[in-house]
Amino acid sequence: EAGRLAGLWHAAGVLSDGLLRAQTASTLRRVYAPKVHGAWGLQLACAAAPLDACVLFSSIASLIGGGGQSNYGAANGCLDSLGVCRRQRGQAASSVQWGPWADVGMAASSSVNARIQASGMGLIGLEQGATAFRAALLPGAPALLSLVVLSWGKFLSFMPAVPPLLQGFSSHRRPFAAVGDASERRVVTLEMIMESLESTIGTGVDADAPLMEAGLDSLGAVELGNQLQQESGMTLPSTLIFDYPTARQLAGYFKEEADKANGTGDAAVGDGLAPKAAVNLEAQVKAYGLSATLPLGITKPSQLRQIAACSGDAISEVPPMRWSLADADTLGEVIGQRVRHGGFLREAELFDNARFSISPAEAIAMDPQQRLLMEYGYEA
Repeated sequence: EAGRLAGLWHAAGVLSDGLLRAQTASTLRRVYAPKVHGAWGLQLACAAAPLDACVLFSSIASLIGGGGQSNYGAANGCLDSLGVCRRQRGQAASSVQWGPWADVGMAASSSVNARIQASGMGLIGLEQGATAFRAALLPGAPALLSLVVLSWGKFLSFMPAVPPLLQGFSSHRRPFAAVGDASERRVVTLEMIMESLESTIGTGVDADAPLMEAGLDSLGAVELGNQLQQESGMTLPSTLIFDYPTARQLAGYFKEEADKANGTGDAAVGDGLAPKAAVNLEAQVKAYGLSATLPLGITKPSQLRQIAACSGDAISEVPPMRWSLADADTLGEVIGQRVRHGGFLREAELFDNARFSISPAEAIAMDPQQRLLMEYGYEA
């Protein structure tokens, strides 16, 4: 029939990966907007249309999860539920839980590809994807389909225990490197750390380069920590990568731990390895200068202690040079009070730009907070 909408494909999606403790309402909205709200908008628009095909592009993250992708997995779970709901109503729908593709999509970059393959998950080729896509269009296709390429032995070896969903493949699982006692610990060398880094980041890095600046993100840090724990047989702190931010410092840490386990804790650290004291911040960081600025012109600790002891109020009416209060009464009582009062730093508009070799035009364009940071950092 000419002009009739016969098919619908929903392939929108964005990532906002992060550890669960770092997920916020903003990251959830970013992922849910195109994936869930977009799909629901299409559903409302096409609810009464007799579609011949409706294919929803979900993700394997909905089935087996993904590191740092709790928001993305949940959003794709909503997409799967919509596909099942349409099928229960007698409407055409297939939700395909895609794994990572080789040449297109969110995992197309070489660094992401390398990390994915290092975890035992393969990449979908064009021929495999086209076959799955044709299967999703068949009249008798199930409401949910999954396509993912896995090396079960490698993929399951990264798990302390095989989840119930994957119990049927547990026979392929390689032994998990459990944490043992001191006699079972293995020495982790700088070369081993560099190899783990290359498989995690996708490229080689300098042994003395800060890892977080060399392409290792928070998710990669967790993955690297898991690999090092498997290789060493040790229980490692969750902040290991942040406490020892270079490959050489990590190697120094493992060398010291191995010396302790062997009863040679006072032995010299190996050549080219950074000792633990090199990154012992508690022993090295000292404050040699202090400067501050607070509302009411408070710039000294003694002034701060005095106003705190006296329960002083640092909130005042807005200074005339900040903004005009002529129209404050027209905003209502609540909003009017907010724009009329606040904690204001004195002389925040003043800046000695010549001291920092900054032109007047550039100083005007700078954020006032940046100017204050430069001045008070110099003073300290």
